[in-house]
Amino acid sequence: NFMCQYLLAETYVDMFDSEKRISVYSKESDELEAHHIIPLGTAKKVGESTAKLRNNNKHICNSPLNFVYITKTANKEILDEPLDSYANKICEEAKSVLGITGYIKATDNVSEIKEILSARYEYLKGKIKNKIMLLIS
Repeated sequence: NFMCQYLLAETYVDMFDSEKRISVYSKESDELEAHHIIPLGTAKKVGESTAKLRNNNKHICNSPLNFVYITKTANKEILDEPLDSYANKICEEAKSVLGITGYIKATDNVSEIKEILSARYEYLKGKIKNKIMLLIS
């Protein structure tokens, strides 16, 4: 939740609508939901359920780095999206501001998921350090 709340405090563009801003002041702020950026469905193996993965805190897709708040409406709209088209629906502005520019296709490759989340970690770490330096100088 901390990562989602930090980004929310900063305000960012909606993942699927570049005209919409997500912030504590947006009209949907009471209905925001934590969303897996890389969906659990991309990482599940044949016969596995996403419910089982959701409860596995050690699974790479349940990393705090893989979450962002989105509106309940957006979450419902993408619920039935095929995983192949999901990554393409994320607008470029959101990819940039959320630090997920490397996420260009759905993947079940754990190494690729780790690369994407490692890059997001470096992006967010730099952003937070820069914010701290601005505040203390």
